[in-house]
Amino acid sequence: MSELLLEILCEEIPARFQKKAAQDFERLARDALSKAGLTFTACTAYISPRRLALVVTELPAATPGVTQERKGPKVDAPDQVIQGFLRSVGLTLEACTRQETPKGTFLMALKEIPSQKTQDVLGPIFEDLLVNFPWPQTMRWGTGTKGWVRPIHSLLAIFEGAVIPMTLRFGDKDGTPVIVSGNTTRGHRFLAPFEIHISGALDYLAQLKDAYVMVNAGTRKEMITTQLTHLVQEKGLVVKEDPGLLEEVAGLVEWPVVHLGAIASSYMVLPPEVLITTMRVHQRYFALENDKNALAPFFGFAANTVTSDEGRRVVQGNERVLKARLSDALFFYTQDQKVLLEEHANALSKITFHAKLGTLAQKRDRLEALAKKIASVLGFDQTQAALAGRLCKADLVTGMVYEFPELQGIMGGYYARSSGYGEEVAAAIAQHYQPKGPEDALPGSLLGLIVALVDRLDTLTGFCAVGIMPTGSGDPFALRRAALGIIRILENDLFKMSLPTLLGWAYDLYAPLLQESSEKVLTKDATLDTLLAFMKDRIKVLWRDQGIRHDYVEALLNVTETPLARSYSKLTAFQAFVKNSHVKAQQLLEAYRRGANIVRIEEEKDSRSYTSAPLEESLMREGAEKNLFNALKSLDQTVTPLLEASRYAQTFDALLSLCEPLDAFFTHVTVNAPEAEVRQNRLALLARLKVRLEQVAAFSTLEDL
Repeated sequence: MSELLLEILCEEIPARFQKKAAQDFERLARDALSKAGLTFTACTAYISPRRLALVVTELPAATPGVTQERKGPKVDAPDQVIQGFLRSVGLTLEACTRQETPKGTFLMALKEIPSQKTQDVLGPIFEDLLVNFPWPQTMRWGTGTKGWVRPIHSLLAIFEGAVIPMTLRFGDKDGTPVIVSGNTTRGHRFLAPFEIHISGALDYLAQLKDAYVMVNAGTRKEMITTQLTHLVQEKGLVVKEDPGLLEEVAGLVEWPVVHLGAIASSYMVLPPEVLITTMRVHQRYFALENDKNALAPFFGFAANTVTSDEGRRVVQGNERVLKARLSDALFFYTQDQKVLLEEHANALSKITFHAKLGTLAQKRDRLEALAKKIASVLGFDQTQAALAGRLCKADLVTGMVYEFPELQGIMGGYYARSSGYGEEVAAAIAQHYQPKGPEDALPGSLLGLIVALVDRLDTLTGFCAVGIMPTGSGDPFALRRAALGIIRILENDLFKMSLPTLLGWAYDLYAPLLQESSEKVLTKDATLDTLLAFMKDRIKVLWRDQGIRHDYVEALLNVTETPLARSYSKLTAFQAFVKNSHVKAQQLLEAYRRGANIVRIEEEKDSRSYTSAPLEESLMREGAEKNLFNALKSLDQTVTPLLEASRYAQTFDALLSLCEPLDAFFTHVTVNAPEAEVRQNRLALLARLKVRLEQVAAFSTLEDL
């Protein structure tokens, strides 16, 4: 058994591509080796900013010889079909065997594939894999027609200590890049840029470590964390946790050397979000906190080099860069606060929301009106809601948000406070972009929820009305995320309005703009139909991810009438009901199916409906049918008030009172009695059962519980 080593040395691979590239390389290599019949003990991919590597251990010296069996056409198939099969397998008719099957006699081709040296197999496998590697984006160089994530410098390919002959061709034209395999690589770009001869996989990691390259991304993250923790502890500080930034920084350096820099006290007056965004997004610096969880006037960063002065000049350079960034931020922050937020809101007419949907000033007016409308229904302060709706987009015209788009909403909150609009309005503006995903927190107040809701309702309704909806290949306006936000907000039982009501209000506010539009627009009914179908699909996806079965959602979700919070409560109650009373719940479902099936068959046979047929107690001959009739009457009196009070757990428990009467009915009563009146009465009783159960849930959509 022997080891395989591959390494592609190239220009800097974007950090955001690296993790998936390593996973893809390992997965594709495993699949390709297994397909070739090669066993191995371990297959591990490594990645750094300048190289993608693979180590496979304990490969056999040769592939096993195998016999391939291929089924051909029937023996009596047309001659041209048989000849085509023979050509494809390279055999004569006499060399084929026959196989008897229930469908006839078929030709079978048995082809011996001899054993091959692993050394000879590996080259073609990885030539194809590497040239066609699935990078999200590629770059061509020279006259190549195919690309790699960045131009390749060299290919290291070794098996059993010998070079695997490989040639990577990135096109067919003259001047096309051609990379030939060898047994050398290079170390760190600055600290060890010379060639390194690699003898095998076992020496690879150690030799590169000596050349200031840590190929293992996990080890680089550990180095950064350890060094950073040591430095901040000396100052009594802690690193603000940021796994995403750590992952990214580990993808930017091959030999991380961590330093601390200082922030001038004059910049600490900036909002924490501004400081963190400047450091994290623009500079990839780590923010530090004191023991009170407040930002400290220091930052951590990872350099990609070792210097003779212990990094003093590197620190000074990074401090200068950050100072320039923060100086700009402080200027914008000061300038923005020289006018009230209302004045910024008045400037929204200069910004287009969308070419088909007018300006942000028009959106501002719609948000103000819709927030006021919803507040009036909820009994909330309409003036506060209208003000928050009007001001929530005002920061989009400020210098700070122009420079730092990530801070939209957040800066609006700060400017609302400085303009004297109060903490509740400021917090609602700051939080109205929440939630940004299924795990993100909701706004912390009812006012915040209202503003977040109206923003998403307006966006989703407007785009749908002008015919712009997500497709399988794209969602450029994040409409799925807007829908997700609406769903999560409406799961809150503070909101008693149904989706059609809310979407209808949003459409009505668009009506003047849509009537003047020269573009093709959907009617209100068409828009609502499209949106409700879209929202229902989004609800199913979200609730499925929360562990709710799809058939439960189908059975209990009513997007056209019921407020979403009630549907959600009903679903969770039904889940608990099935869990706690599984046997009886399944018994009830089976009884419903049996009764509904009998009614359907007899209605088709009689060409009439029994749903509204009168029930005559005098025609009930058997005790079991009388008991079922009485149980349904009692249930009618119980279930309706429970449903109206949204007491869903008690509603489902009440249904269990039908189990024994139903079991007795189907055991002792013949539905298709010889007397026509008795038969029709019993069918009407089962139809009554079907209607009652379907008022609680769409039992017909449920699978076995």
